[in-house]
Amino acid sequence: WKAMHKQAPIFLRVNQSQTTLDIFTDTLSEHGIEFEVLENIEYAGETLKMAPVIKLLKPIAKNHILFDEFGSHFEIQDIGSQYISQFSDISKAKKIIASCAGNGGKSTHILDITAENIQLVSFDIEESKLKHLDKRVARMFGKKVKTEMANDANMDKYKNFADVLFMDVPCSGSGTIRRQADLKYRIYEAPLIEKWHLQKQIIENF
Repeated sequence: WKAMHKQAPIFLRVNQSQTTLDIFTDTLSEHGIEFEVLENIEYAGETLKMAPVIKLLKPIAKNHILFDEFGSHFEIQDIGSQYISQFSDISKAKKIIASCAGNGGKSTHILDITAENIQLVSFDIEESKLKHLDKRVARMFGKKVKTEMANDANMDKYKNFADVLFMDVPCSGSGTIRRQADLKYRIYEAPLIEKWHLQKQIIENF
């Protein structure tokens, strides 16, 4: 709870299919952007090894030249989201479904670390998020994603389709409090508990 009241750190993920870590960090240095590279993550008393993550030491403006000229080389994505995609065993997967895909952080990561012939279907209940997802994917040439509105009819089409299923349902949104300060005044205990129970049922019945 205390952590949620602090300013959210900004992490970048380098798109490995578009550039390399060394080239991209050189680009950041050339533009005077302060950063550090994290190779090991400390969590729950353990050291987790993962692909290097870039942490910005200072925010950069939304109209910075970095986004126009090098937008396909990186994604702004929290460490937790990067960790899930990287440590899931998807190296041999041919068909993947991302449920509750949101703006496409994990979807673009999946496309970045899998083969070009991967079939990825991303679901969400908000059309605006799926449109944003399509724009993010469009920057990654050679890769495609199928976006679908999350409803019973569309989901039935993909029964027994996927080798791997990513689920973030039901999403409470509580993890974004640091970026949406007003959210803590709009989240109440009862709906959180209800979603927690539903999440538990989904896991137990999977």
